[in-house]
Amino acid sequence: MRILAVLWLIAFLIGWVGQLISAVDFETAQGWGLQEKEGTINPHALLEARAGAIWDALVLWVFLVCALALWRKPKWGPPVIFLSCGMMLYFSGLLLSSRLHMLAYGEGIGLNPVFFFTVFTAHLILALFTFFFVWTRRGEFG
Repeated sequence: MRILAVLWLIAFLIGWVGQLISAVDFETAQGWGLQEKEGTINPHALLEARAGAIWDALVLWVFLVCALALWRKPKWGPPVIFLSCGMMLYFSGLLLSSRLHMLAYGEGIGLNPVFFFTVFTAHLILALFTFFFVWTRRGEFG
């Protein structure tokens, strides 16, 4: 479980820190390559990215709690872990669906599509694997 805890901690640090920078100073995040630049993406998707950065900066703390729950295995661990997995599945799926539709309609998604889909596929795999792993070992908590 500790390896999963480290993976969730890395997901938290990368995701939350990147989105916090984006929420506070979107132009700096664009300069550092954390966000799409104007002219490379549909303007509506750029607004969506700005709004998403603010929301992610507010809610991704749950991933840190998930990492701590996996590390310590407290009795409240499974509900927090399932919440984290659900959030990751929902947001990754929503973003994948949105970008696939944008590509299908000829809209730019800003990032290299192979990189983009690889990153979000990794998110989906992490969430599904964690859900399965914790579900099969739920008796070890508490």
